[in-house]
Amino acid sequence: AALALLFGWGPLAALALGGISYVSSSGITSELIRESGWRRSELSRRIVTILVFEDLALAPYLPLLTSLVLGLSAVAGLISVSIALIITGIILIISYRGKAQWSRILNPDVPSALLLTVFGSALLAAGVADLAGFSGAVAAFLVGLLLTGEVANTVRGRLGSLRDLFAAIFFLFFGLSTNFSDLVEVFPAVAVLVVFGVAGKFAVGWWIAKDMNDKSMWVRAGAFLTPRGEFSMVIAALAGPVVLSVSLQAITLSYVFLTAIIGSLVIRFIRSGFDRESK
Repeated sequence: AALALLFGWGPLAALALGGISYVSSSGITSELIRESGWRRSELSRRIVTILVFEDLALAPYLPLLTSLVLGLSAVAGLISVSIALIITGIILIISYRGKAQWSRILNPDVPSALLLTVFGSALLAAGVADLAGFSGAVAAFLVGLLLTGEVANTVRGRLGSLRDLFAAIFFLFFGLSTNFSDLVEVFPAVAVLVVFGVAGKFAVGWWIAKDMNDKSMWVRAGAFLTPRGEFSMVIAALAGPVVLSVSLQAITLSYVFLTAIIGSLVIRFIRSGFDRESK
C-alpha cells in the first residue's frame, strides 16, 4: 500500500494493492504442502492457521473495497463492513459449537446428494452475501468451515477437479483482459513489490516457526506462504476498472506469477538440499 502511494497511484490503488500483496494463495500453498509431503506436519498446521486468518480478514476488507469502488458513502461502507463482521461472527460461532451437528445432517455415504447439498449451500450463501453487500467468496469459504471429518474429506475429493477447472477458466479470462505491453510497463514496480512481498512472508514464516527444533523451518514456512493467487486476482478484477492511474490487473498477474515461481523454487531447492544431505 505504501508503495502505491509512493508511486502516486492514489489511495484506492493503495488499498487494493495492499490486499493483493497481503493474502497468500490457499490453493497454491495447499498444493505445495501436499506435493512436498508436509500435509500432516506441525508446520502445515501453523501455515493453515495463517491462511485461515488471512482469508477471514478479507471479510471486512472486500465490502469496504467494494463500497469505495462503487463510490458509496462512508456510512454505506461502514454498514457493509458491520454486516460482514456480524455474518463472520455468526458462522464462526456455529462452526465452533455446532459443526458436529451440521456434519451429521449430511450423509457422506451418498456422495452425489452430499455434493449437491454442499455446492447448493455455498452458492446460496454467496448469493445472499452479495445481496447483503458481503463477499460471496468469503461466504462460501465460511460454509466450508462448517464441514468437518468424513464429510469434509468426501467433499474435498469430489470438488477437487471442479476447483481446478474453475481456477483455469478464471486465470484464462484474467489473462485475456491483460495486455502484454502493460506487463512490461509495470515490471519495475512489480519487482519492488515482489521484494517486499516475499520478505514479508518470510518474516511471517520466521514468526510461526521460530520455536521449532529445525531452525531452517522458517525458510520452508516463508516459501509456502509466498505464492499469491485467487483472492489477489479477485481484488484486481474488482478494483482494476476504477483504478486508472496504473494497470492493476497487469501488476497482479505479474506479481502472482513471480511469487508462485519463487515459492515453488525455494521449496524445490530445500528438498534438493535435504536429499543431498541424506545421501
